[in-house]
Amino acid sequence: AACGSDEKVADKANIAGVVAGAQSEVVIGMLDMNQMLILDTLQTGPDGSFNYELEVKKGNPEFVYVYSDGRKVTSLLLDAGDKVSFTVDADGNSVIEGSEESALVAEFSHDYFASVDELANIAENQLPTIGNNRQLELRAYELAREAMLKQMRFVGSHQDCVASIYALHHKVAEQYIPQLEGQGINIVHYNSVLEGIKAKYPTSPYIDMLNRDIEYATMLLTAPESLYPNISLTDINRNAHNLSDYKGK
Repeated sequence: AACGSDEKVADKANIAGVVAGAQSEVVIGMLDMNQMLILDTLQTGPDGSFNYELEVKKGNPEFVYVYSDGRKVTSLLLDAGDKVSFTVDADGNSVIEGSEESALVAEFSHDYFASVDELANIAENQLPTIGNNRQLELRAYELAREAMLKQMRFVGSHQDCVASIYALHHKVAEQYIPQLEGQGINIVHYNSVLEGIKAKYPTSPYIDMLNRDIEYATMLLTAPESLYPNISLTDINRNAHNLSDYKGK
């Protein structure tokens, strides 16, 4: 699916939001590569509503976040000309309209974390309480695989969307199931997104970031095997064993 539009618009985006339960204000933040910039603090109406306009250069979608009472209530990805409206209910569920990239971020987050949240509950709450449980362990593995497949399908379907950069950098499933490391998102996915972003958003600062990610991943793949000192240890029968004797085993 293609993202973005070639229509000429002003370098601005508008947000009209309603955050249920917002006490009196919301905070607008923007991601500047690796750091969060606070753009503004806004007073909300009695129903938690607010409006905000910000500068966004055409062809350089920006990650924008809305916080209420110290918690992030929605994630947006805004391009120039976007007039996004969203509502967040008391349970934290959101509906987003008027921004294609923002809707994709919401779609990925909903699908990916549906699996990851259940995985986290099993790993952090159930297994520590119950102990070894083969059925739960298998379910955790299935959920991790499910999350990784959702991630790969999303990236494969939206290679020219900045939302795919958001999807690329999630490693939650692998953190819980380390055995799956390397079986999900890989350098091929990064390269496909890089080519898609270069074609659709040639001035995006995320092109340099993707190039750095690919360079680092390539370096790890091609790095020579680490050499360890040839230590010698004695077993319980007083037989000596050299580390070098086990090379390749």
